[in-house]
Amino acid sequence: MKRIVQGVSVLAIMAGGCAAQSVVGPGASNTGTLPDSVVQPAPYTGMLLAATRIAALPAEQRAAWEGYVLTSRRQMAVDQAVLADEVRRAGLSGARRAPNTAQNFDASSSWTPAWTQSAAGRTLVNTVVSYQTPSGGWGKHVDYAQGARAAGTRWNSESDAWSYIGTIDNGATVNELRLLGVAASTSADTTVRRAFARGVRYLLQAQFPSGCWPQVFPLMGAYNDAATHNDDAMVNVVRLLRDVARGAWSAADASLRTDAGAAVSRAIACFVAQQVNTDGVRTTWAQQHDPLTHEPAQGRAYELPGLTGSEGARVMSVLMEEPAPSPALVAAVHAAATFYRATAIPNAVYVSGTGLVPTQGAAPVWARLMEIGTNRPFFANRDGIKLYDHAQLTDRRTGYAWYGNWPSSSLRTFDTWSRTNPLPR
Repeated sequence: MKRIVQGVSVLAIMAGGCAAQSVVGPGASNTGTLPDSVVQPAPYTGMLLAATRIAALPAEQRAAWEGYVLTSRRQMAVDQAVLADEVRRAGLSGARRAPNTAQNFDASSSWTPAWTQSAAGRTLVNTVVSYQTPSGGWGKHVDYAQGARAAGTRWNSESDAWSYIGTIDNGATVNELRLLGVAASTSADTTVRRAFARGVRYLLQAQFPSGCWPQVFPLMGAYNDAATHNDDAMVNVVRLLRDVARGAWSAADASLRTDAGAAVSRAIACFVAQQVNTDGVRTTWAQQHDPLTHEPAQGRAYELPGLTGSEGARVMSVLMEEPAPSPALVAAVHAAATFYRATAIPNAVYVSGTGLVPTQGAAPVWARLMEIGTNRPFFANRDGIKLYDHAQLTDRRTGYAWYGNWPSSSLRTFDTWSRTNPLPR
């Protein structure tokens, strides 16, 4: 069957054929030609999912991962071809950068069904739809207040490089879908309904064979290819797909709801498998995990592999939201609670730029990153050298939350949850 993605015919691309393909970009009115070279996408050059690593997997896992990487490369080829075709049709010398904002596109309680049908609501919804990538996701930090995307405009706003197209970083894609879910469920506009369904399918396609997600899909070939908890990326996706599966939005048909539920089950199993085990003792999670081995992985230069007081607490919370927790899940949550109680720092307040300030009676705080094996807080500048003294920070002294009270809410929930979910014996 011929599959249309954002107006792009991709039959031979996804099937591996070699004929030239029709292209109609989001802002184009005429049909052009997709070069034959697109059906031979550039090889994956990253390390996390390198062919040599996949080849070392057990045979029963190998095909799924090879197919996943190939799908990613082909989808990126489609995305790039759509933009190139738009630039050519518009007579531009190069693609324009999308308007940028420093603010995340956060979900809002104002996104009611009635509001999405107002003039302001329809404008935002239409603008968001216009920025959906051919793959089905969204970039981040795009200033939607500047209006709909024009043909030849990139889907990312932070650089002229091909990056973060699309992404689940900083709530991107997830929050756009939350808006469209409300709008599509109350609107007769089939364009919005299709955009919502295609966005959910994008998340399903981006899911690793292991059940987790990369920060960016199609894959970038960098640290973004790790299974990413940082900034709650995967937790946000799981909560969205749970809502889809539970029928929160009528725009999701039965098939989509079923597939979303299955994806959540695979994700929960992946989260449980990732929990860091040190000398037989389960602890918490890292900000990033190796997609193939589940081991803690490097993020940005100053985000060295370690146990996290922030994102791990949210993983603990999302596990407690499961309606029928397995014994393995229950054990994982109890272990995380034990870890966070043991690593709490009492009587201190974190001041950005200063560090911990002794304050008698202050609520406990936790380090953002803790060393695996010792649980000792650590830090790093952009040079990537591990430091144990906050005072040694320079370029990362501010602008990053090195301490916080993140696990407090999770532990309060645990106190109630554990009464009906005791530790398995």
